[in-house]
Amino acid sequence: MSLRIKILMVVACVIAFTAVVSTTIAYFHQKEAFLEGIDRTLKGAAYGFNFIVPPSYHDRVTGPGSVSKSEYRDYLRRLSAYSGQAGITYLYSYVEKNGAFFIASTSATAEELKNHEEASYFERYERPPRAMLKTWQSGDVTFADYQDEWGVFRSIFMRGTTPAGRHYIVGADISLDFIKVKLNKMLLIHAAMGLSIFFLALLATYFLVNAILTPIRTLARTTRELSENDFRLPASAEKEIDSLAQGKTGEIALFAEAFGQMNARLVNYIEELKRTTAERQRVESELEIAHDIQMNFLPQGSPDKDIACMVDLYAGLWPAREVGGDLYDYFLTRDGRLLFAIGDVSDKGVPAALFMAVTKAIMKGMADSTSDPGELLLAMNQELIKNNRAMMFVTMFCALLEPKTGQITYASAGHNPPLLIKGKGECSFLKTHKALPLGVFPSPGYVSQQITLEPGEGLLLYTDGVTEARGPGRELFGDNNFFEYVNGVGLAAGAKELVKAVEEKIRHHAAGTPQSDDITMLALKYLGSRVSKLRENKK
Repeated sequence: MSLRIKILMVVACVIAFTAVVSTTIAYFHQKEAFLEGIDRTLKGAAYGFNFIVPPSYHDRVTGPGSVSKSEYRDYLRRLSAYSGQAGITYLYSYVEKNGAFFIASTSATAEELKNHEEASYFERYERPPRAMLKTWQSGDVTFADYQDEWGVFRSIFMRGTTPAGRHYIVGADISLDFIKVKLNKMLLIHAAMGLSIFFLALLATYFLVNAILTPIRTLARTTRELSENDFRLPASAEKEIDSLAQGKTGEIALFAEAFGQMNARLVNYIEELKRTTAERQRVESELEIAHDIQMNFLPQGSPDKDIACMVDLYAGLWPAREVGGDLYDYFLTRDGRLLFAIGDVSDKGVPAALFMAVTKAIMKGMADSTSDPGELLLAMNQELIKNNRAMMFVTMFCALLEPKTGQITYASAGHNPPLLIKGKGECSFLKTHKALPLGVFPSPGYVSQQITLEPGEGLLLYTDGVTEARGPGRELFGDNNFFEYVNGVGLAAGAKELVKAVEEKIRHHAAGTPQSDDITMLALKYLGSRVSKLRENKK
């Protein structure tokens, strides 16, 4: 059901109710006034009786022959003429004799006079109404509705007194059938007036509702067209909106004007959205390429056979964005030692990825210039400080492994200490000298330290994205959980298996929570005895 019909139905009900109530009230007010007028007419006729029939006349009404027939008929004629002029049915008087009432004078209707059916002189009134008897006894004027052999009437009764002191009753009647006809006619007139008011008001409401809802329907239709045409209005719809804004006043014009402005802004927004979407797709495509470049820039897959003869090594990087700021690397130096390192740039995204690439390139270029990790970090620091206007920095753990002895020389630039794994249940955090990250201060205080690994022992290097991984309740994975899990797994199954197990544990802890930081790990297990076989094969 449309809004137009709903409004018309509600308004029609209100108008109908109002018309019925107002018509009913008007009818009852007019009916009351009409009945009051009837009573005034009766009262006036009763008082006028004595001007037609003198009170002394009733002193002579004592029996059937006490008044001449001609005198009675003269009063009959005069009372009938007066009754017709006054608009009443009967005007009469009664006298009492021996407890009974007899007609002293009366009027007759035109039909009764024509048919000679008028009441006779001194005719006995067999069943006088109670109101008449009440008036006779009390002398009060009484109005009453009653029925007798002459019909159903609205009457008045008054008690008169002759000069000789004799009482008589004066009565005036109006037929209730006449009153009902008048009241029914009034009812029909008021009903017709109520219906006229109802239909006129309904018609006016229809045109008013139509004038209000037509522009709204136009706006609703153009809104639907807007969504169906990729948020672009046809030219015809735009003209309709413009005509509404210019041809209407008040809220409709304001609404149409606002709709037109919204449409114009929406067109501009869609164009801008297309442009930004294309730009975003281009950026996303470039980021995907950058991600591939960054991943390819890092060592991929299993180490080459020279490194594989020394250690079981595996590393993985999972960036929080398309590209990340974590880095790891491992390669053989000129003197045959294995350099391995892990780092974490201070920022995320493309800037961190660029800084990570620069750091890795500097490390690769300077690795053969020194055999001391602390000196290598110092040299890298001096190079990174140059033109570092963005004040970015990188934490790093760098180490050199002597394959023959298992000796590791290492230095830390403010990075998380690796886990030293000697066996299952024999893990510990490697002691590292506290120092500042690379790229900020000219004198960071890097110190080289040493440990010796036995065959089967190793290290697990990681960035803070591991321990700071968050779960659904924002709880951290934490150093304790990380340590206990690695301590329970160990390196017995191999470096790759350890990294994959830790990565899976972190994913389980996150339970779908978006990754907030890059996650990087490098696991190294010293093989020991296989080194001599490698040397012999090379010879």
